[in-house]
Amino acid sequence: MAKKLSVVVSVYNEELGLNQFYQHTSPILKEMSQRTGWDYELIFVNDGSRDGSLDLLREFAAADEKVAVVNFAANRGHEAAMIAGIDYSSGDGVVCMDADLQHPPESIPEIVEKFDEGYDVISMVRTARADAGIFKRITSAAFYKVMNAMSGKTKFENNSSDFFAISRRVALVLKNDYRERVRFLRGYVQNVGFKKLH
Repeated sequence: MAKKLSVVVSVYNEELGLNQFYQHTSPILKEMSQRTGWDYELIFVNDGSRDGSLDLLREFAAADEKVAVVNFAANRGHEAAMIAGIDYSSGDGVVCMDADLQHPPESIPEIVEKFDEGYDVISMVRTARADAGIFKRITSAAFYKVMNAMSGKTKFENNSSDFFAISRRVALVLKNDYRERVRFLRGYVQNVGFKKLH
């Protein structure tokens, strides 16, 4: 039986860019499926958008059997949206990303290769951005320094992002064991203890 990839996409008031995201990402997933043999599903989690995002997502789902929509009636926040998408997912691997194309869909085929090599956690790390100001760089570095000082044995990768991938068994750990109301999902992902690549 073919393996399956679940791509979970958080959406909040993304009406202006959603069509571009879908038109860009869907062909990448189709080509990846043909090349690797992995099936896929594209799960959009609408986090209480107040624009026309939900209508667009429903159009995608009506026209494409690979698309599913999870809808929040009110805004619950990015972490809650990602957890809901992971809960809904049925894939052997799960990729979490945003809908603004700052997380490059072109990386997905390489992520699938890493799943095939046996990795359970794949953390994408932000490279330095020219438009990131000095204050942003300092506060980001300080955040990870404090987190690592407080976390004991677990060390968090500097500049880890909300673009990451986890295997099914990691998804099950998150579904069953990490159910706090206030979440730090990128921290959870680095803390579950499976084979990791960053």
